[in-house]
Amino acid sequence: MATLNAIDISSHQTGLNLETLFARNPLHAVIVKATQGTSYVNPVCDPWVQWLIKNNKPWGFYHYMSGSQASAKAEAQYFYKHCVNYFGAGVPVCDLEGSAINRGPEYLKEFLDEVYALSGVKPMVYMQLSAVQSYKDGLLPTVNSGYKLWLAQYASATAKVYGFKEKPWQSGSVYPFDKIQMHQYSDHGVLDGWSGDLDLDIFYGDENDFRQLAKKELPPAPDPEPTPEPDPTPEEDWLQIWIDFEQAEASRHLAKAAELKAQKEARKR
Repeated sequence: MATLNAIDISSHQTGLNLETLFARNPLHAVIVKATQGTSYVNPVCDPWVQWLIKNNKPWGFYHYMSGSQASAKAEAQYFYKHCVNYFGAGVPVCDLEGSAINRGPEYLKEFLDEVYALSGVKPMVYMQLSAVQSYKDGLLPTVNSGYKLWLAQYASATAKVYGFKEKPWQSGSVYPFDKIQMHQYSDHGVLDGWSGDLDLDIFYGDENDFRQLAKKELPPAPDPEPTPEPDPTPEEDWLQIWIDFEQAEASRHLAKAAELKAQKEARKR
């Protein structure tokens, strides 16, 4: 199976030079934190995004859910408002972790559906394995709606991981998802060109598969308006027309015959 090496970055990596990182490592894609809750926009998001667009690199952008809003729609609308020009170009992601997990699968689904309704793009869902397994069947509406899983699971919570891994460790069921679309396997990754920790990810698919997740879904074409046609005359109506015609003809002939008879009688007198 084709795979892509990826990293996800936020303001914690302020100063990171993407050009250097791509040049020195087998890096294929980057996902950037864009927003959080309803009051935060990552100030270094757009410069990174513009570099990725200019250099034709696969990229995505994510919203970190706070879970503190009365409705998940408020977070979705904030995400869309501040990233409106990204939709259709980069892959959108919902980052569900921390206290937001306590809001349950319904809050997650509400967010996803609102983003989809506004943008026409279905976000990926970033979740740790424990959250997936605690939600269980509560995630069925999310899975059945076609949202993909970006799983967070590490072999070690503290160990450094030097470079990308072709087959990172993963264990445990991700039911009800049928597969993992992307896997974050370390938050202590080390790559040439950056001295700090990085989140390391593997995307299961090729570049085209990745870019497909960014595309807006076209609404189904409406059914064409039916062409009005005259109501066919029922068979019994044709029969009645024929009967009426024959009766009219018979009456006309009878009347003519009566008229001729009367004329004949008049001549005899």
